[in-house]
Amino acid sequence: RMAPSVDAERITQVGAGALLVPAARLADGSWWKVCCPADRLGWVSADHVQAMGPAGKIERVPTVDLARGPAYPPGWSVPQ
Repeated sequence: RMAPSVDAERITQVGAGALLVPAARLADGSWWKVCCPADRLGWVSADHVQAMGPAGKIERVPTVDLARGPAYPPGWSVPQ
């Protein structure tokens, strides 16, 4: 999706088992911004994905507070 909402425009649909690379997540963990289905960043509901990988790396995925904008650690650059 173009934004973290079921009402947002759908970019594409990915099949079960597809591997997506996390770029950001909402602070409450309800949505993940992922790369790169359809060669674009998009949002996917956490209800439809399972985070995999070393816990330390998953915990370091930058969080986004929609009211304040992204909170990226120093040195992070996430394209829009």
